[in-house]
Amino acid sequence: MMATAEHIATDNFETLYFQLRKKEENISNLNFIYGDPESNLKEKKIDSIIFAASIQYFESFEEIIQKALRLLKPNGEIHILDSHFYSMSELGAAIERSKLYFEGAGFPEMSQHYFHHTLDSVANFNYRFLYNPNSLLNRFLKNKKPFYWIQIQA
Repeated sequence: MMATAEHIATDNFETLYFQLRKKEENISNLNFIYGDPESNLKEKKIDSIIFAASIQYFESFEEIIQKALRLLKPNGEIHILDSHFYSMSELGAAIERSKLYFEGAGFPEMSQHYFHHTLDSVANFNYRFLYNPNSLLNRFLKNKKPFYWIQIQA
Protein backbone atom coordinates (compact mmCIF):
# COMPACT_ATOMS: atom_id res chain seq x y z
CA MET A 1 0.00 0.00 0.00
CA MET A 2 1.39 3.40 -1.00
CA ALA A 3 1.66 6.01 1.74
CA THR A 4 -0.30 9.19 1.18
CA ALA A 5 1.99 12.14 0.66
CA GLU A 6 1.55 15.31 2.64
CA HIS A 7 1.56 18.49 0.56
CA ILE A 8 2.37 21.88 2.02
CA ALA A 9 1.90 25.13 0.13
CA THR A 10 3.04 28.50 1.35
CA ASP A 11 2.39 32.04 0.23
CA ASN A 12 3.20 35.53 1.47
CA PHE A 13 0.19 37.05 -0.29
CA GLU A 14 -2.50 37.11 2.39
CA THR A 15 -5.56 37.31 0.09
CA LEU A 16 -4.45 34.34 -1.99
CA TYR A 17 -3.59 32.40 1.16
CA PHE A 18 -7.12 32.70 2.54
CA GLN A 19 -8.71 31.80 -0.81
CA LEU A 20 -6.57 28.68 -1.01
CA ARG A 21 -7.33 27.73 2.61
CA LYS A 22 -10.99 27.37 1.61
CA LYS A 23 -10.07 24.82 -1.05
CA GLU A 24 -7.82 22.96 1.40
CA GLU A 25 -10.83 21.87 3.45
CA ASN A 26 -11.67 19.26 0.80
CA ILE A 27 -8.15 17.82 0.52
CA SER A 28 -6.99 15.90 3.59
CA ASN A 29 -3.27 15.81 2.77
CA LEU A 30 -2.88 19.48 1.77
CA ASN A 31 -1.86 22.20 4.23
CA PHE A 32 -1.37 25.87 3.43
CA ILE A 33 0.99 28.01 5.45
CA TYR A 34 0.96 31.81 5.41
CA GLY A 35 4.33 33.57 5.59
CA ASP A 36 7.93 32.47 5.60
CA PRO A 37 8.21 28.70 5.15
CA GLU A 38 11.55 28.50 6.94
CA SER A 39 10.15 29.87 10.19
CA ASN A 40 6.86 27.93 9.85
CA LEU A 41 8.47 24.56 9.10
CA LYS A 42 11.36 24.51 11.58
CA GLU A 43 10.70 20.95 12.75
CA LYS A 44 9.63 19.47 9.41
CA LYS A 45 11.87 18.19 6.61
CA ILE A 46 10.49 18.02 3.10
CA ASP A 47 11.05 15.61 0.20
CA SER A 48 10.62 18.15 -2.59
CA ILE A 49 9.98 21.83 -3.10
CA ILE A 50 8.50 23.15 -6.32
CA PHE A 51 8.83 26.72 -7.50
CA ALA A 52 6.20 26.87 -10.24
CA ALA A 53 6.16 30.19 -12.11
CA SER A 54 7.45 31.89 -8.98
CA ILE A 55 11.25 32.04 -8.71
CA GLN A 56 11.26 35.41 -10.50
CA TYR A 57 9.47 36.98 -7.54
CA PHE A 58 12.40 36.31 -5.22
CA GLU A 59 15.08 38.97 -5.41
CA SER A 60 17.98 36.72 -4.47
CA PHE A 61 18.03 33.35 -6.24
CA GLU A 62 20.87 32.11 -4.06
CA GLU A 63 19.19 33.13 -0.82
CA ILE A 64 15.84 31.46 -1.56
CA ILE A 65 17.50 28.27 -2.81
CA GLN A 66 19.71 28.11 0.30
CA LYS A 67 16.58 28.49 2.47
CA ALA A 68 14.81 25.78 0.49
CA LEU A 69 17.79 23.43 0.78
CA ARG A 70 17.70 23.79 4.59
CA LEU A 71 14.09 22.54 4.53
CA LEU A 72 14.84 19.41 2.50
CA LYS A 73 15.43 15.89 3.70
CA PRO A 74 18.72 14.28 2.63
CA ASN A 75 18.39 13.53 -1.11
CA GLY A 76 15.48 15.97 -1.33
CA GLU A 77 14.91 17.94 -4.51
CA ILE A 78 14.00 21.44 -5.60
CA HIS A 79 12.23 21.81 -8.95
CA ILE A 80 12.00 25.13 -10.75
CA LEU A 81 9.38 25.25 -13.50
CA ASP A 82 7.74 27.83 -15.75
CA SER A 83 10.18 30.63 -14.99
CA HIS A 84 12.50 32.44 -17.35
CA PHE A 85 16.27 32.21 -16.95
CA TYR A 86 18.45 34.48 -19.05
CA SER A 87 21.95 34.47 -20.39
CA MET A 88 24.01 37.49 -19.36
CA SER A 89 23.76 38.82 -22.92
CA GLU A 90 19.92 38.71 -22.76
CA LEU A 91 19.55 40.27 -19.33
CA GLY A 92 19.37 43.99 -20.18
CA ALA A 93 16.81 43.51 -22.96
CA ALA A 94 14.70 41.22 -20.72
CA ILE A 95 14.61 43.81 -17.93
CA GLU A 96 13.51 46.48 -20.39
CA ARG A 97 10.81 44.20 -21.91
CA SER A 98 9.41 43.47 -18.45
CA LYS A 99 9.35 47.14 -17.55
CA LEU A 100 7.45 47.97 -20.75
CA TYR A 101 5.10 45.03 -20.24
CA PHE A 102 4.13 46.06 -16.70
CA GLU A 103 3.75 49.71 -17.72
CA GLY A 104 1.49 48.68 -20.62
CA ALA A 105 -0.59 46.48 -18.31
CA GLY A 106 -1.11 49.45 -15.99
CA PHE A 107 1.06 48.09 -13.16
CA PRO A 108 4.45 49.79 -13.53
CA GLU A 109 5.31 49.12 -9.87
CA MET A 110 5.37 45.35 -10.60
CA SER A 111 8.69 45.74 -12.38
CA GLN A 112 10.16 46.41 -8.91
CA HIS A 113 8.96 42.96 -7.77
CA TYR A 114 10.01 40.91 -10.80
CA PHE A 115 13.60 39.71 -10.78
CA HIS A 116 15.53 38.41 -13.77
CA HIS A 117 17.74 35.47 -12.85
CA THR A 118 20.49 34.21 -15.10
CA LEU A 119 21.45 30.66 -15.93
CA ASP A 120 24.69 31.39 -14.09
CA SER A 121 22.60 31.56 -10.87
CA VAL A 122 22.33 27.78 -10.68
CA ALA A 123 26.06 27.15 -11.12
CA ASN A 124 26.75 27.06 -7.35
CA PHE A 125 24.24 24.26 -6.76
CA ASN A 126 24.02 20.53 -7.51
CA TYR A 127 21.66 20.94 -10.47
CA ARG A 128 20.64 19.45 -13.76
CA PHE A 129 18.28 20.48 -16.51
CA LEU A 130 15.35 18.12 -16.84
CA TYR A 131 14.19 20.23 -19.77
CA ASN A 132 16.32 22.69 -21.72
CA PRO A 133 14.43 24.74 -24.31
CA ASN A 134 17.68 25.51 -26.10
CA SER A 135 18.91 21.93 -26.45
CA LEU A 136 19.69 20.79 -29.95
CA LEU A 137 16.90 18.19 -29.81
CA ASN A 138 14.26 20.71 -28.70
CA ARG A 139 15.33 23.21 -31.33
CA PHE A 140 15.25 20.49 -33.99
CA LEU A 141 11.77 19.40 -32.87
CA LYS A 142 10.74 23.08 -32.81
CA ASN A 143 9.44 22.67 -29.29
CA LYS A 144 7.95 26.02 -28.27
CA LYS A 145 8.13 25.63 -24.48
CA PRO A 146 10.36 28.55 -23.43
CA PHE A 147 11.05 27.54 -19.83
CA TYR A 148 13.78 25.42 -18.29
CA TRP A 149 12.93 22.69 -15.82
CA ILE A 150 15.73 22.78 -13.29
CA GLN A 151 16.25 20.19 -10.56
CA ILE A 152 18.51 21.05 -7.64
CA GLN A 153 19.52 18.14 -5.42
CA ALA A 154 20.11 18.52 -1.69
